[in-house]
Order: sequence, then C-alpha cells, then structure tokens
Amino acid sequence: MERRRRWEDMDTDCLSNIFRHLDVGDRTIAVPFVCKSWYKASLDPLCWLVLDLRPLDFMPRSSFVKMFTEQYSLQHLAFTFSGFLKLVVHRSQGLACELMFPLVFGASLHDLAYASKKCLNLKTLVLPRLTREAENHIPKLIKHWNGLEHLEMESKPSSFLELLAQISAHCVKFTGLKMFGHIKKEDSYALVHSLPKLKYLNLSKSDMTENELMIMIEGLKEMKKLIVNECVGFQVDDVVKRWSLGIQTFQHEGCELRIDDGYDAHEFDCLHVYGFW
Repeated sequence: MERRRRWEDMDTDCLSNIFRHLDVGDRTIAVPFVCKSWYKASLDPLCWLVLDLRPLDFMPRSSFVKMFTEQYSLQHLAFTFSGFLKLVVHRSQGLACELMFPLVFGASLHDLAYASKKCLNLKTLVLPRLTREAENHIPKLIKHWNGLEHLEMESKPSSFLELLAQISAHCVKFTGLKMFGHIKKEDSYALVHSLPKLKYLNLSKSDMTENELMIMIEGLKEMKKLIVNECVGFQVDDVVKRWSLGIQTFQHEGCELRIDDGYDAHEFDCLHVYGFW
C-alpha cells in the first residue's frame, strides 16, 4: 500500500501557496506552531502580500491577544498593536501590496509613518479612524506610496485638498477612492482636477447636494463605478440618471434630501465623524 503523504512533508512552496490564502491571524498564531516545516513556509514573504488586519480584535482582553501572547510566550501587557504591525510588516520583507488597518481600534501616527517607510509597494491602503494630527500628516506620507491604486478612509480628512494634490503628484496609477464626509463644491472640483482618471468612487453616507454630485459625474470621464448610497442632500432624479448613463455601475439607494431630526447636513457630518452621534 502506498504510504500516505503527511502535511508536514509537503513541499515548502506548496505550503506557502496554501498559507497565503489564510487570514493574518492564522498565519501568526496557528500555522507557524504546527511543525518546523510549516513555520519555515509561513516565513515566505509571498505569504504576506495581503495584510488585512480588520478581522482581528486587538482589544487587550480579546481571545486573539490572549492566544498570541501565549504562543509567543509574552506577558499579556507586553502586547501592542504597533509591535504586531512590525511583526507582519517584517515578514512581508517589503513586498506587501495591500494593508488594511483595523477601523475601530485605530493606528497611531507612528504606525502610519512606519508603514509608509516599510511598505513601499502598497497598491491598496485602508486607513482607520484618524486623529486630527494624523489626518494632517497623511498627505506627507502619500509620496512614499508611488504605486498606490486604491485608498479607503473612514471619513474625509481636514487635509483633503492637499491629500488629492499629493496623490495626483505621486500616485500615477491611482484609480479608486472610498470615504464619507461633507463634500463641498471645492472638493468635487478638486477630485475632477486632481484625479481625472478615477474609475471607482464610493462616497456613501456623505453629505452633498446634487450640484456636487453632477460636477463629479460630468468631470470624471473614466468613472466605471460610482456609489453614493444613503447620502444626505439630494435624490437622484431623471436628469442625474441621464448624465450617469456612461457609468457602468451607479448605486444611489437610500439618498435623502435632508435629515428630519432638526440637524442640518453639515452638523450631522461633524457629529458622526467625531463620535458624538
């Protein structure tokens, strides 16, 4: 009878190919501790091209933090998000092309600066909720990500216009943006001027008028997918639909002309963004 091949005897390249499809949690606290061959395969930088940290719970009392500290023989209080970020970034050896920060837990300005220096090949970046200080530094960090194609932000930063200018200057392949906030006329014109080749734009849950929307629809000639679900300040009428016929996917469900609770649109945006809602 032919001997059944054991998992630990598999070729390292085969194991690496399997491991790269696992989430970051499994790659850090599970597979490296099965056997030496799995540990070796888990160190392949190709396993760390995608660093999606969003599914992980980094709160001090979470089961993930408990398992991580046990596996790596650390004191529970020794675990930090910054330390974990450095671990996975180091294992990518500079090859990471996607980095998604956890949205709720957030990252410090130091973490963002570290990523800008060590993850130079990023194509996709998903940022967490940012402090005002961190928002102001994002445009300065963008220049390090020349290959950036897609950016997602929790809310429109106070440095939005400068951010667009830096993306235009340094990210020639940039085609996708997702965020929400109070979209002014100057923001719409800046998007058209700075990112004329934008193909994907998601401004769901934003506050803007039909005028701002039309500026983007008319000006972004290469737009393939525009999503403005649950926005406040307009409803899509026949005129907007006619102008948007050239866009392959145009989603606009749940848009309202105004808020019925007494707040104006801009007040609602500020309350939501800064956590008072």
